[in-house]
Amino acid sequence: MLKRICLSFIFLLFLISCGSETSGEKISYDTGIAGVFSSGTTENFENGKDWKISLTKAYMAVGPVYFYSKAPSISKCPAEAQADKGIILGEVTSQYVVNLLDENITRTGKTEGEAGTCRRAEMYLYPPKDSSLSLGSDSESFKNLNGNSIYVEGKAVKGETEKDFIVDITIPDEGTMRTIQNISPDSDIELSKDRSGSLILEVLVENWFINVDFDSLTEESDGVFIFSHNEDSQAYTAFLTGVKTYTSYNVKWRN
Repeated sequence: MLKRICLSFIFLLFLISCGSETSGEKISYDTGIAGVFSSGTTENFENGKDWKISLTKAYMAVGPVYFYSKAPSISKCPAEAQADKGIILGEVTSQYVVNLLDENITRTGKTEGEAGTCRRAEMYLYPPKDSSLSLGSDSESFKNLNGNSIYVEGKAVKGETEKDFIVDITIPDEGTMRTIQNISPDSDIELSKDRSGSLILEVLVENWFINVDFDSLTEESDGVFIFSHNEDSQAYTAFLTGVKTYTSYNVKWRN
């Protein structure tokens, strides 16, 4: 009985989201992706395990990205968890390589959508040059990933201990592992044809590392600790958790 009630509730939400929310006004606006550091610099930030981290390279493959009208909601019916996202206000359908250390925004093109209030975004992290996606970046840009979804080089320092490291991760194709859901802006973003600027997906890079304990990296190659050689470590798991956590991302409107 409870299952039937839940399914009926999902269907009702589907009808509502596909009908009454649609404004009908077609608009287009620019989109982009950017790395953001709360410390204001990539040279030295500290994580929750007291490691001081500096990055020299940081790339990720992003796409597609969807912008929705609904805020995340909680239901007592587990099957409803992702049923009602509202209407799609815009989408980035190609895959782009993002240099997270670049001060410039990675432009991901103009999206055709509808006027409305953006309250949620969803992004996918597929392997580079996935055959199901068109490529938004050139081939030279994809070389920076070294065949990975995410590629980062840096140094971690704690007391007298220094560790050069490389993060080389491809997100596993398991369930929704390659999907980052429920990304929310700090406040609702009104999208209209009269508003100039760009809708930007921000990657809060420091949050990826917040619980990484570099002491757990034991396997090294030529003095460099490579994450793919330490898949059973706390550092690998904590980094992947940081990447998958929706609070590691934000949506902003930038003029």
